[in-house]
Amino acid sequence: MKFCAIINFGVKLLLLPLILIFLMCDSHLRDQRRVCPEPPPGMVCVPGGKTIIGRAPKDQQEQQSGSRVVAESPEGMVAVSDEKTIVSMVPKDRQEQWSDSRVTAEAPDGMVAVPGGKTVAGREPAGAGKRNPGSRWVYEKWDNETSRVEIGNDTPVYELELSTFFIDKYEVTNAEYDKCVKAGHCTRFKNFRHHLYNGFRGPDQPAVPVSWEMAFNYCKWAGKRLPTEAEWETVARGAREATKYPWGDDKPDCTKANYRGCGKPGTDSTKNVGSYPAGHFGVFDMAGNGYEWVHDWASESRAKCGAPCVGKDPKGPCNGRYPCSGQTKKVLRGGSFWWPAVYMTGTARRLEQVNSGGNRLSFRCASSTPYLTKAPGWMIVDPPAALTSPKPLSEEQKKIMSSIKFDQLDTPLCNEVAWSKVDCKDPLTYIKSNESQHYLLMPYVKNLGGAYFGVAADANYSFIAYARSRWAFLMDYDITIVRLHRMLRALILKSNSPGEFINLFRPHNSSRAEKIIIDTYPDDPKIVRTVAVYRHNREKLLSYYYQKSQPNARFGDFGWLRNPEAFAYIKLMYEQGRIAIVEGNLLRGGAMRSIAETAKKLGTVLRIYYPSNAEEMWHRFPDVYRENLRQMPFDERSIAIRTIWASTYPRGRTQRFWHRMVGGIYWHYVVHGALDYQQKIQYPEYDEVDAWKSERIPMDSKLLSIINLPGKLPKLSVDWAKCEE
Repeated sequence: MKFCAIINFGVKLLLLPLILIFLMCDSHLRDQRRVCPEPPPGMVCVPGGKTIIGRAPKDQQEQQSGSRVVAESPEGMVAVSDEKTIVSMVPKDRQEQWSDSRVTAEAPDGMVAVPGGKTVAGREPAGAGKRNPGSRWVYEKWDNETSRVEIGNDTPVYELELSTFFIDKYEVTNAEYDKCVKAGHCTRFKNFRHHLYNGFRGPDQPAVPVSWEMAFNYCKWAGKRLPTEAEWETVARGAREATKYPWGDDKPDCTKANYRGCGKPGTDSTKNVGSYPAGHFGVFDMAGNGYEWVHDWASESRAKCGAPCVGKDPKGPCNGRYPCSGQTKKVLRGGSFWWPAVYMTGTARRLEQVNSGGNRLSFRCASSTPYLTKAPGWMIVDPPAALTSPKPLSEEQKKIMSSIKFDQLDTPLCNEVAWSKVDCKDPLTYIKSNESQHYLLMPYVKNLGGAYFGVAADANYSFIAYARSRWAFLMDYDITIVRLHRMLRALILKSNSPGEFINLFRPHNSSRAEKIIIDTYPDDPKIVRTVAVYRHNREKLLSYYYQKSQPNARFGDFGWLRNPEAFAYIKLMYEQGRIAIVEGNLLRGGAMRSIAETAKKLGTVLRIYYPSNAEEMWHRFPDVYRENLRQMPFDERSIAIRTIWASTYPRGRTQRFWHRMVGGIYWHYVVHGALDYQQKIQYPEYDEVDAWKSERIPMDSKLLSIINLPGKLPKLSVDWAKCEE
């Protein structure tokens, strides 16, 4: 027995190390299974971890790090990728826009993608002498006719840098332009039916005659824009190849283009687009056929234009803003069937009045993104999926949300009521929103997620609830509005429905409501001032909130007090600490930038920015506001909701506007693609709300328009949905 016991003990000793090894291996396997769950049939799971990509160059002369377009573009477009592209999951600094990711997207139908990078424009002057930097007038005479036109100086050579862009493969045809006419967004030239144009009306011929504004409106309707002069020349000359013509450096002949002398005398006509071999990037008819409008205001030369015409993505005088004070001419490129070969070079420039529209003038469109900004907007065409409720915050997230810096609210009052300025505050406090048409915005905000940043009073709650925002920052420079939000938070947290919330404003519940407010903020030494906001405004808020809770055929279920689910979502957001109430001024550099930094630390993106009508009060955008906007972490799906005052009331009646009678007012809402807004507000010429007026696309309601909003669901550079819980 003793012998057997000794044997059993020895076996156990031997098995013990094996069991330990097995347990260690099993633990490792379990860890691997957590990283790599059972893969779907036909797939394998690759566990995460650090790795490297790429290779070291053999020598310093090896090709630069830029990307090359290797994928086939959709028919009618070409793709151009940036010369220097870094691929990563998350940008190093989320303040920067990660637009280089768009080079991997498919080009829209009928366009080609042109990769960005260094390019050149202009030519070296011929002969020993150099031309003066200005433009010159030239006279061309043939068939007993004389034409006098202004030719811009195309010398000397300039080096430029462009971001990736997309351009139409062909000039816009009559058939395409007629679709815009039938849609009510475009008009035909007044003399289009004159016999002079008999040879120009074919469905596949380029749309002529077209003024610059006609071309601008068509491209806007199509969700595109006119190409800049630098973009047009880059395509026509093959970027750094810098050929003389779109087909190379060989002299023109009638097998390459349609120009003066190629048709029978007295039979002027354009050819169907694509009648000649394609040039650089697979783009057709960049020489001859129809003269092509570009977006740039006319500059006699780049030397006279200066900074707006050189550098990165030059847009010409006024940085492309339309209209622009003092400017009346735009640029034409590429020559036409009417002009001889000398005007078909890739550098030749013609300066022409905006309203000109002879039978030589045509155009093609371009885009900065593969997601064309075609109405009605991506969220209407492909509404985002419903979002689940957010999860409770971690301790780290709570710490981040509580670390927002406030501004000192010391802006003096203005002398004029109902108006704010850069250096003073409107004496009125808007505890009730005077914007009654927010329901028009519901389809544009629904299920956008991300973070929300808005000013003013309770209108924010409807946007937050319908967007299912994961985070919300409510900021105002009026301390009464800040206290209003603190009061509302206290009462919302104690209410289980809109009805219970509204009842807290009834006279018999006033004492209870005041106690709720005090108990919610036991450490606030100024809580009596928040209670005063309730006490002084209780009656008017009762009437206002009750009205907001009632069914309305126009509003449907939109409204945080009209829809119990919307109210419940706001309560949940307050319970979880996902709404921050911030004392801040849009024209200070503290709170607004702190909010931007907070969003970045939380790993989220700002999906909705709502400044109400604050911008138009300032007359001009101050530099501090431009910088504040630059730091906002927007992405391709972000929107800015901008409220703009208009002077004509739709029903033509008068009404009281605060302290005086006026001919009636209404608010116009603009849903603006936030990245476009963020970029252009940095240009000095985009210095007021009306700077974008010509870019608005009207919707069915006269009270709503959109600006540069992607027309289909954009693919995001970063999968923010994984970061927002």
